[in-house]
Amino acid sequence: MTVFERGWLSSNNVLFASDEGTAIVDTGYASHAPQTLTLVQRTVGARKLDLIVNTHLHSDHCDGNALLQQTWPCDTLIPASEASAVHDLDEDALTFRATGQRCERFGFTGTIESGATLALGGFS
Repeated sequence: MTVFERGWLSSNNVLFASDEGTAIVDTGYASHAPQTLTLVQRTVGARKLDLIVNTHLHSDHCDGNALLQQTWPCDTLIPASEASAVHDLDEDALTFRATGQRCERFGFTGTIESGATLALGGFS
């Protein structure tokens, strides 16, 4: 487990790596997406990123998703309650418009229900 401590306005990122694969939890704000990509590339080396997990979808937690997805064909899990807003890129429901933030469109391959347990990097 590697923690990338980030400055304002990005959330911290947590990267998990194990024999089962690599996963990042939260991906930071749009203006920091290139830095997020560099941090992940330096940490995973020749490996690839297998999974993005978003704890919630404020822009400081998901704005790096699009660039990471363009770099690696990885799965992405988002909170189930926000799936329709992401699918429609509803900037009002996602609070991007109200907070003056932006988020490049990204996709998701699955959802996480409240109370779910994930196995990442050999941890539950």
